[in-house]
Amino acid sequence: MKELDIHSVTVNKWKAASASKTKVEQRPNLLKQDFSTTGLNQKWTADMTYIQTKGNGWCYLSTIMDLHSRRIIGYSFSKKMDTDLVLKTLESAVKNRTITGDLII
Repeated sequence: MKELDIHSVTVNKWKAASASKTKVEQRPNLLKQDFSTTGLNQKWTADMTYIQTKGNGWCYLSTIMDLHSRRIIGYSFSKKMDTDLVLKTLESAVKNRTITGDLII
């Protein structure tokens, strides 16, 4: 192997970043696993997913779905998973819908 200059390629395993020391304020669970609705804009759900691309590495897609219509009402795509991605998604959803009453996200 030395004569042919052949060697193995090692890749380090991915490690999660350390948890933040700041405490998150507790909020009550308003949804309580009740996903039923009687109209639009009562309950929204949000999700973020990883997408591996050849050119850009990992990218992130954030979405918001209305539980009544089961449609994606806001989304955003970014190379970084940060607060900005979530805020852009929320802005996109608010632009697409008119919020009149109480809304649970």
